[in-house]
Amino acid sequence: MGCVLMARAAALVPALLALAASVCVAPAAAGSFNFHASADTYVDSASPKTVFGTSKRLRTNGDIPLNQTFVRFKVTGLTGTVTDAALRVYVTDGTRNGPAVFEITDSWSEKTTNWKNRPSRTSTPRDDKGALSAGRWVEWDVTPWISTDGTVNLSLRGGEGNRVGLGARESTRDPQLVVTTAFDDPPPPPPAAACADGQDNDGDGKSDFPTDPGCASSTDGDETDAPPPPPPPFGEPAAIAGQGYRQAFRDDFDGTSLGSTWTPKEFWEDDPRPGAVAVSDGTVKIRNAWPYYDDQSITTGPYSFGDPVKKAWEFGYFEARMKFTDAKGSWPAFWLISSAHATWPNWPSCPESDLNFELDIMEYQGDEPTQFYGTEHRNTGDLCGTQDATRSAFTKPGKLAGTWHTFAVKWTATDLTWYVDGAQQGSPQPLFDSGDQLMYLALTTQACGWDSSNACDSTTPAVLETEVDYVDVWQK
Repeated sequence: MGCVLMARAAALVPALLALAASVCVAPAAAGSFNFHASADTYVDSASPKTVFGTSKRLRTNGDIPLNQTFVRFKVTGLTGTVTDAALRVYVTDGTRNGPAVFEITDSWSEKTTNWKNRPSRTSTPRDDKGALSAGRWVEWDVTPWISTDGTVNLSLRGGEGNRVGLGARESTRDPQLVVTTAFDDPPPPPPAAACADGQDNDGDGKSDFPTDPGCASSTDGDETDAPPPPPPPFGEPAAIAGQGYRQAFRDDFDGTSLGSTWTPKEFWEDDPRPGAVAVSDGTVKIRNAWPYYDDQSITTGPYSFGDPVKKAWEFGYFEARMKFTDAKGSWPAFWLISSAHATWPNWPSCPESDLNFELDIMEYQGDEPTQFYGTEHRNTGDLCGTQDATRSAFTKPGKLAGTWHTFAVKWTATDLTWYVDGAQQGSPQPLFDSGDQLMYLALTTQACGWDSSNACDSTTPAVLETEVDYVDVWQK
């Protein structure tokens, strides 16, 4: 309004023209837009075939039985640059720990969606809420996901305690997407990846994709094209030499694709994105590219829940030679997962036949470049109400990221011993009572966790990568 009055004054009094021009240079608001949901529903793991698309109330809960809410908006008529966007939902039933918001695929309908065919996530969580009180509107920030007209698909999931009740579009307080825009310059693009920044980052006289052979694509964050150093001579590892072990499994990742023993995801993960898993030059690369997803894995377990485990072991010596991104936000892992949990026919109902034992052979986070984590979980995730307990080897063997290292564990019927580059880490830890079960292998590249100190920031490269030279299993 002030600029309009100044312009009128300038038309009447020429002496004010220059002042009017100088005062009215700030970006003007293009508008505020309010969109109502065009579709919404929720799913319930306890009723996996039930469709709730006509319910007047949506629900979400991160505790078993799981509930997840899905909402769709048709965004049209935006003008200017989006400066703020919020999912606005009315809370009918509160909770002590609320959900986060995710982007999801567009492949769902409120008339047919149930737990079994629910849409997949396409983002990491945003705006994870704490306690929510009933009888008020709550907003989740979704600004990074709204930039222009189009269809917007969002999901609320997670939290704990009693499940959250939310107003559906069939109620008088339906979900809304509130978007604010302004006439202003768009935000600067994120920094270019090493393979698209015009620089010779590895000193080989070549730069960027496709000129530098070290670049898999223009989003590759590492130009390095030197082949991995040769592995140590093949044979019985020193940690178990002379103890009666025999080799039960080995993969050197020769060829151009994963062998039939491997699955390119965990059974709870979304389908892998193109290029997330690549086999070349004698190694497998497990990549997590911007925008970062929760996990990118290869395993010897099932592709989806209900599928068979491909290969599993009880007790033995497990070793992998690995190299992973040296950056904040990097989160690689080499671990063993309960086969019984992955194939329990009544999942997620309780009780299960075994506690959910987990064995972390190696876990690392990028903000602690010299810290090694090796951990056993008696019942990870507090499955079926039994509280988890852990025993660990936390050591500082030296810088771990950016160069090749071997990580291993010796798992016996009585204890666990961890190794880095053949050197024992800490003292052997007694094996939990749940640790005598079949376990399958997993190698994972996660991102931006697990502590908030390892959150991704402007220094995090566009691609986080875990590269594996070989995996070796020995048993008695």
